[in-house]
Amino acid sequence: MTGRNGSGKSVALLTALDIFLMAQLGLPVIATSVTLSPKKYFLLSFLERVPGDSTFRAKIAKDILIIRAINKMSSEERRRTIIIIDELGSATTPGDGILKICTSFIDWLVKQGVTVFMSTQIVQVSEHVRDHDGVNLIVSDDFTLCNGIGEGEPEKVAEEMGFFEALRISEE
Repeated sequence: MTGRNGSGKSVALLTALDIFLMAQLGLPVIATSVTLSPKKYFLLSFLERVPGDSTFRAKIAKDILIIRAINKMSSEERRRTIIIIDELGSATTPGDGILKICTSFIDWLVKQGVTVFMSTQIVQVSEHVRDHDGVNLIVSDDFTLCNGIGEGEPEKVAEEMGFFEALRISEE
C-alpha cells in the first residue's frame, strides 16, 4: 500500500489486522465474503521515534528481528504467519540505498511464503512489488512522490548493522 503522509496507511494496516483476527476468532466482520487460512504468528514493525537512536536504525533493527524470527520457523509455520510492516523504507525518496534495502527485504519475504501487509511512500518500492505473483498493490489516488529524506548512507548503516548478512544467512 502506498500513499501520501496522513492518507491512512497505518490505520488501514491495523484495521486489516483487527478484521483478520476477528474473522479468525469467528466474530462477525463486514465483508462481502471471507476466505481465510488460519494464521498463528503475527510479526509487527511500526515506525516510532526511538530516543538516542535514529528512526532508520530502529527500523533496520526490527527488520533484522523479523528475519531472525522467520529463519527459526518451519515452512508450515511460515505459511501461518502474517507480517505487517508500516513505512517500509521510512522515507519518501529512493536515494541513498533505501531502494536496495527495501527491494531485497521484499524479495526475501516473498520467498519465505509468509503473508505480508506493508505500506511505503517510495513509489519505486511499490512498482517493484507489482513484479511478484500473488501480490496486490493499493495506491492512494492522490499520491505524488515528494522529496524528504536527508543526506546519509542508509545502505552502509544497514550493512554495518548486519541486515544484508541476515538475509544471506537465511538463504544458506
